[in-house]
Amino acid sequence: MKGDDNTVLTRLYPLSRLKRCMVLKIVLPVVSLLVSLASATLAQTAPLQQTNFGPPIKLGAFGNGKGLGTQDPQWSLFANGNGVNLPAMARIQTAFVAPGSPQALQIFAVAGHKHQCGVSTKVAGDAQVITYEADVQLRSSLHQTAWQFAAGDDSAHGFVGGFNVLPDGHLQLITKGSPPQPATTVPRDVWKHFAISFDLRKQTSEIWIDGQSQVTNLPFLAPAKRVAIFQFDTFAGGDDTACLANFVAHAGPPTGAPAAH
Repeated sequence: MKGDDNTVLTRLYPLSRLKRCMVLKIVLPVVSLLVSLASATLAQTAPLQQTNFGPPIKLGAFGNGKGLGTQDPQWSLFANGNGVNLPAMARIQTAFVAPGSPQALQIFAVAGHKHQCGVSTKVAGDAQVITYEADVQLRSSLHQTAWQFAAGDDSAHGFVGGFNVLPDGHLQLITKGSPPQPATTVPRDVWKHFAISFDLRKQTSEIWIDGQSQVTNLPFLAPAKRVAIFQFDTFAGGDDTACLANFVAHAGPPTGAPAAH
């Protein structure tokens, strides 16, 4: 008996084998697509630079005693003007540490007296979207000053974007006109997760706190070809301190890290 076409096919290829072939034809392209997407995601979020300020960085002065140099060669002390007490500006300590970080960097406003001071680092790479993230705790005091979480580049001759946390906890955006952001308040004495993402294609930035977007499509303060210099610093006139931990710079948007608390 000749049978229909299905019978002929079944004779040539047993039904179980036919099913396996059909499954493979469907599954293999899907697996290939998932692997490609996973590889792209990993490449996008792979750290360009990161540190939790833990060992081998030693407790005590972060500066290495050689000008603006520090224990970590990727980082430098940052000071505007003369008279800044460099040895007292930044220390590695364990009194205030963020989850996942054995130590934290603490910056002292009083070291700057009448001058802005803090730390900065330069990140290699040519990512079109780059994000800087870190855990930050601003400590309360009698004379609180503003703190800056920002980035810039030589191609922009200075700042590109970021924000200042004012003494009352509100944000001041680093863009043309330096507008306030009254909807957001950063409390003192608790860990918060800060992130700023820069899109060089759009020349805009986005600000995140504890994984929640606060401001989107914020125009760059100045046009930039790269955003490679990150800095965290205090303004003059205060006696407070701030701690920095779990810093990471990576290509792509923020990872959506939750509150550090």
